[in-house]
Amino acid sequence: NLTIGDMLKGSWFLPSPRELKTLYDNKTKVNAGITAAGGTTIPDSGWYWSSTESSSDDALNMNLYYGNVTNKPKNYSTSKFYARCAVAY
Repeated sequence: NLTIGDMLKGSWFLPSPRELKTLYDNKTKVNAGITAAGGTTIPDSGWYWSSTESSSDDALNMNLYYGNVTNKPKNYSTSKFYARCAVAY
């Protein structure tokens, strides 16, 4: 149900692990663009959920400090995990 500015509900998606890897590889440039647009930059650390489920209970996530992908239960609450919305361009 997220609507921000001209970005309407349904125009965003949860990125795949490959898309998160692209974000990781280009984090400096992406953060510069986010800053220019007045948004919140991607921190140097933190785990981000991907759109890829490995089972009905688990999903893949990526650490944006190291760039590694792991598999965790969707209800994993031991640590803080984030979701970063993406839009097609």
